[in-house]
Amino acid sequence: MFNESFRVIVNPSEQWSILKNKSDSRIPLFSRLLIPWLLILLISVIIGKLLFRSAYGIILTDVLVVAVRKTLLLIMTFLASIMILYETSRKFRIPIGFETSRRIVAYSMLPLIMVAVLTALFPFLRLAGLAAFYSLYLLYIAPQKMYEIDPVKNLNFYLILITGTFLSYLIISILLHKLTVLILF
Repeated sequence: MFNESFRVIVNPSEQWSILKNKSDSRIPLFSRLLIPWLLILLISVIIGKLLFRSAYGIILTDVLVVAVRKTLLLIMTFLASIMILYETSRKFRIPIGFETSRRIVAYSMLPLIMVAVLTALFPFLRLAGLAAFYSLYLLYIAPQKMYEIDPVKNLNFYLILITGTFLSYLIISILLHKLTVLILF
């Protein structure tokens, strides 16, 4: 899991070419790659909240709700990004199937999840959160390496794809934050 994750992050151009021809193994990608990372995130949020507690002390329900919120945010962003990539590619007549969309989004989200784990464990590294934008770069480079995209459609396709993905993350984040406030207070 870790080896596969780091190969995509360190050398994305080569890995996207390999992943294009590779079919999924018997274990689905979500179970093999994302669920372990999301469990690590859930545990790291709890550990980070317990290690770096606020001046008011630790409220266990607060810790658990925040951990579940961060995990749900990434799961919902994963699902929304798949739909955005798939529908955008259909609109621009780029032959990206649903399974390929799911694979592209799963591997593209790895830096976002890793940065979430890092900032959950060490909240004082919030500035490292900017490294999560590398996920958008991976989402940008994957269709280029895997498919031929008409240069005329190129700008519009990526503008809609990146903006849609970023806005979906923002909207889901705001909604989950508001829901958390309603649950806790």
